[in-house]
Amino acid sequence: MILTVNVEKIISRDCDDVFEAIYNPAQMRHYFISSGSGKLEAGKEVIWRWEDVGAELAIKVLQADKERKTIEFHWDASGSETKVQIILEQAGKKTVVKIHETGWESNEEGIQRYGQQIQGWVDMVTCMKAYLEFGINLRAGKVVEE
Repeated sequence: MILTVNVEKIISRDCDDVFEAIYNPAQMRHYFISSGSGKLEAGKEVIWRWEDVGAELAIKVLQADKERKTIEFHWDASGSETKVQIILEQAGKKTVVKIHETGWESNEEGIQRYGQQIQGWVDMVTCMKAYLEFGINLRAGKVVEE
């Protein structure tokens, strides 16, 4: 059995605004990454960086369809390569953000990685909501310096 993370959140912004906030690293740096090497264009590989924790990841973009409001990519954020699908659905003046990540075996290691990714995606969409609805960067001050 393959494990799949499913996270869903409503953001009080138009689908186009939410898509751009995910597609464009200049916006993502306000809620998720520190920087990115480019926009999420289909067929490209981009690098996302988290300077506050000294990490970077290659994102292999499979699809970024503004009309269908979907983004798909492969990455190895959890230590093994997984597929991420982000689907945006307009709901009146709000957007439903659905994130699915799949690819872990249902063994002890897979369950641990799966659980960490749930926490990560909930944090990401919560930070995106704060940024898009209120202009607040919740990433600021996340790392405690000793």
